[in-house]
Amino acid sequence: MRGHLGDAVFADCENRGRIFLVDKMVAVYAQGAPGPSISMVDPPSDLAEWPRYADETLGFSFSYPPDWQIEPVSDPAWAGGLLARYPERPNFPVMIRVHQGEPVLDRFGETLEPPTLAGMFMHPFEQGWSMVDMNMLQIQHLPGFTGETEPKPDSRFMAAYFLGDGRTYEIALTYPMGFAASQTLMLDYSVIVESFRLDFLPDPTPTAAATPGNTPTPLPPGMPPPPPTATPLP
Repeated sequence: MRGHLGDAVFADCENRGRIFLVDKMVAVYAQGAPGPSISMVDPPSDLAEWPRYADETLGFSFSYPPDWQIEPVSDPAWAGGLLARYPERPNFPVMIRVHQGEPVLDRFGETLEPPTLAGMFMHPFEQGWSMVDMNMLQIQHLPGFTGETEPKPDSRFMAAYFLGDGRTYEIALTYPMGFAASQTLMLDYSVIVESFRLDFLPDPTPTAAATPGNTPTPLPPGMPPPPPTATPLP
């Protein structure tokens, strides 16, 4: 196309120097349909050889790389926990914590957050949404949510949360950024999240009860809903 800037018709416009007026279409080029914007990432080549860790008491299991090390950890505030360490990044373990109680996602809540979720931007999540091709695993398509924070300029924290049987299952990773980043660590973490299973599939999580403080306000057409926040664990 051909055109010009600064047309006199826009002389009174504050941004007249930025308005491009089209004079003529010079040529039109044929264009094929665009391809998919997101492609699936191949899973680890040795995924079929990954062992599974199972906790019969807390009712969960997950697959992990053969060379990773599993270390149980405890804290009075948790129902249970463990660390899964990647040998090449031992200072950045995957942490799995089990908390008593289930938070209720409430997109109209503003101030109430449990300690494990404080300061994080929450997103709804379901197994199978990952960019990792997990066709070889029988995933449960567990619904949950994810959260992210940036504790330091050179690192980032992210976690996936699944709810069931009166508990909250947290799969978290603090990972390095920049030149210290590890694609293998990120891919393996994604597979651990996707392979996570509960012994008993949870019932649907209830939504927060409507109150004068959280009653929905109609959104303008085309406006996306605000992200959910979380109310406290019991």
